[in-house]
Amino acid sequence: MLDHYQVRPQKKLGQSFLKDVNIIRKIVEIVDPGSNQTIVEIGAGLGLLTEKLAEKAEKVVAIEIDPRLEKALRMRFEGKENVEVVGMDVLQYDFSSACRGGKIKVVGNIPYHISTPILFRLLEFRRSISAMTLMFQRELADRIILEAGQKRGKEIPPVRLFFGLTSFPLDFTEESKQAEPGESGDGALVERILDKADLALRQAAADKDRPVFTFRDILRHGGRIVQVLPYNRLIVNLGRLVGAREGQAFILSQAHQSEEIDYKGEVVLYDVREDFAVGELVDLRHSAAQVRPGDVLILSRRTVEEPPRGDLLSQQSLDPLLGVPDYHGFTRLLSERTESEERFALILVRVDGFDRFRTTMGHLESDRQFKALFDLLGQDLPVEAQVGRFGLEGLAVFCPGFDQTEALKLAEVWRGKVVERHTQTCSFGLAVFPCGSFARAEVLTNAQKALEHAKLLGPSSIAAFDSISLNISGDKLFETGDLDGAVREFKTALELNPADVNVLNSLGVCYGYQQRLDLALETFDRIFELDPENLMAHFNRGFALARLGRNNEALTSFRRAAGIDDRNFDVLFQLGRTALDLDLVEEALSSFQRAAALDNRRPMVFRYLGQTLLRVGRLEEAVDAFKAAVRYDPEDAPSLSQLAVLFMDRGSDFEVALSLGRQSVDLDPTNGLFRGRLARALTLLGHYKEAELEYLKAVNMGVRSREIHFDLGQILIKQGRLEEAADRFRQSLLVDPEYAPALEALAVVEKKSPA
Repeated sequence: MLDHYQVRPQKKLGQSFLKDVNIIRKIVEIVDPGSNQTIVEIGAGLGLLTEKLAEKAEKVVAIEIDPRLEKALRMRFEGKENVEVVGMDVLQYDFSSACRGGKIKVVGNIPYHISTPILFRLLEFRRSISAMTLMFQRELADRIILEAGQKRGKEIPPVRLFFGLTSFPLDFTEESKQAEPGESGDGALVERILDKADLALRQAAADKDRPVFTFRDILRHGGRIVQVLPYNRLIVNLGRLVGAREGQAFILSQAHQSEEIDYKGEVVLYDVREDFAVGELVDLRHSAAQVRPGDVLILSRRTVEEPPRGDLLSQQSLDPLLGVPDYHGFTRLLSERTESEERFALILVRVDGFDRFRTTMGHLESDRQFKALFDLLGQDLPVEAQVGRFGLEGLAVFCPGFDQTEALKLAEVWRGKVVERHTQTCSFGLAVFPCGSFARAEVLTNAQKALEHAKLLGPSSIAAFDSISLNISGDKLFETGDLDGAVREFKTALELNPADVNVLNSLGVCYGYQQRLDLALETFDRIFELDPENLMAHFNRGFALARLGRNNEALTSFRRAAGIDDRNFDVLFQLGRTALDLDLVEEALSSFQRAAALDNRRPMVFRYLGQTLLRVGRLEEAVDAFKAAVRYDPEDAPSLSQLAVLFMDRGSDFEVALSLGRQSVDLDPTNGLFRGRLARALTLLGHYKEAELEYLKAVNMGVRSREIHFDLGQILIKQGRLEEAADRFRQSLLVDPEYAPALEALAVVEKKSPA
């Protein structure tokens, strides 16, 4: 084909022609063009990829800077209606022009010497692009990895990108026996490279904290818990495709920063399939550490330095200090013992403040004290009970034949002895079987939830697993964003106690966040049957009604809540917002003023107070309110921007207005309204060129007000650009055909313009 078109690659353009059909097929698979999508290809070259994309996409725009190749492409696709050949520098191409009622996808093999300018050019049109599949040289990939964790400078547009990277031969240890690709390219190997890069990209997109993943990173720190099985057996997202193998050990860490515990324990894989594996938690750092879906797996240094050991899970595991089963050994024993018992209790014991004591007194002293505690509790240990180590600071006691009353009695005896004879206090969490609809295998998880319940009660507390324990567990799931998991916990809690209004409130709020608002309202109504004056139920019901757009009913609920507690900030604030939405300005003003006077007020109330004062024409008081908002929260961009407007409207302090406008845009650079206000301040100070740029940015961000087009037209007049000004006035009239200033300005410009 190169000979046919008499074309040779030009080094100065970084040309490298794609010819392997397997690679082309894989790229098309990754791009996944839809029948209603437009694909823009950067550097179409010989058109082989273009042709395959055009078979699936509605339209392909093939950009090619080389005139020889542009001519060849036009000949090749002559008569092909869904292929448009564009002969130009990609850095000059307007990607938004390719949009056909939706966003475009971009694909290309990017020359190294212009990779950064192309990437930034694409970022300028990020609102027009849904996905980019780009191939870079290794050097740029290394730069992306190096700079991924560094703070982004202001010159980089505010957009989230994901990168999936793989390298040959580093990511191909198992394929190392295969020959390296020759100059013509090994299609099968390149296809595997693309597969691994695609896996890395998917991991980056799924990860909340790391937008850049190499293929090796997936195994190193891309592991996630998918499902928690009984006795802390786990399904994880790592399979043979990413290098997972039986016997590999991983450090288990928290998934979200809201958790108090970071390092949770160690997981070992024992059944690895192609795209998932089953593992077992063999060590627990803290007795309260609950394993949850989404928790992170980090490849253990021991696994990196030593080959995986397949016999790790079968080893006898005793705690060296106490001589009883360690965590792994105890959970295995528990899984066996619970199957043969009809009634039993599990008591978890945790030393309060153990980490602080261990840090202060040292490991030897903390171990000595823990051994003394073990001996003290052993004095009242039932003969048939089984004890195990449960985390660094805890014990687990399995009591066959015990019911909840007997387990609570034993915990009370232990607590009394510990308080009387030991240097530290202990908390106790216990669960029993049978208990509601819970299976035997759930007793361990239930006891951990009870221990977390005891922790909230304070040192030296005892908690038996109940609806409150489940409510606490559900609240933690809610905080981490697992709404489905939270709903399941709350529903289970109601099976234990259908009249628990706190659980009902939590469930109703969860339904609200899931947009299941009818269910939320039903849940709050159940609370009123039990407690007609429940403050949170009235407040939450109002919130759900407001989200449904039923503002009048929401206002009634907020008024009822304010009648129960007229010094609750959240109630007064939401009452004010709802009243303002209904144009009940005086009621809104009163509510915001009362909320702003509270000691526990939040800064945002001053912004809403300022907006309400503007509605009633009390401008100086509004200025004071917005100043208070900024004083309490210097990063309140809306208040900074509104203050800029008020200073401009005064006809003075334009420099102050400009400073405030710049601050608001720096804090929220994607807000077109703020940019329009900044442009107005620049105009008033005669900075017309910069003002024009800011107005254009505001328009590109979606601002379509009649005023912004009119103001932009006035700036263009000052620069003598009458035809462009006339176009802007016409744009203003498209928004409002009766807008008098634009009508007058357009008439004047048309008289001045040559016929």
